[in-house]
Amino acid sequence: MIRKVYEETGYRVRVNSDIPVHIAENRFYHIWNKEFCHALINIYEVELVSEKQNLDIINMVDGDEIEKVEWVRKEDLNEKNCHPLFWGVVRGYEADSTEKKVKN
Repeated sequence: MIRKVYEETGYRVRVNSDIPVHIAENRFYHIWNKEFCHALINIYEVELVSEKQNLDIINMVDGDEIEKVEWVRKEDLNEKNCHPLFWGVVRGYEADSTEKKVKN
């Protein structure tokens, strides 16, 4: 997974757990390939190892596939800068983290 994140984002990360914090699935129509797809999405908590991004490593099959990749701290995520598929997870994860801090 560390290699996959590096190839698709150019960032080096450390995975905090082998267990995903969320698992989801999505069915969609891929307009470029003109076919229906089924995606399984595993979301893990990771830490950024280095802020230096290697843009040359990013795996781009199609020039229009990736417009921009940037690291956004979870504290800076909001509904406008987070993909709708992930926003509910991020919002729920933040609520869980806040609840744990209050209990401790």
